[in-house]
Amino acid sequence: MLWVGPRPGVLDALWIWDIEIEPEARGRGYGQAALEGLHLWAREQGYRRVGLHVFGSNEVARRLYERTGYAITDVTMDKRLDGER
Repeated sequence: MLWVGPRPGVLDALWIWDIEIEPEARGRGYGQAALEGLHLWAREQGYRRVGLHVFGSNEVARRLYERTGYAITDVTMDKRLDGER
């Protein structure tokens, strides 16, 4: 499942709201194929960029996005004051 739409406030960009691959199908290239298909379709539609948010702890997703050409544009950090991580 790939949920995309126009990026709010950015005319030439799409935003990935959610991407989900069934757990038993992960690691087989479906996520990469979905992103590559999205990129092709987005270019055909005249979009110049695609953005998304990924949690810092989601290393598998971060590797997928980096492998398909996404770059970090900002970092949000949080410090727990109760000793938890």
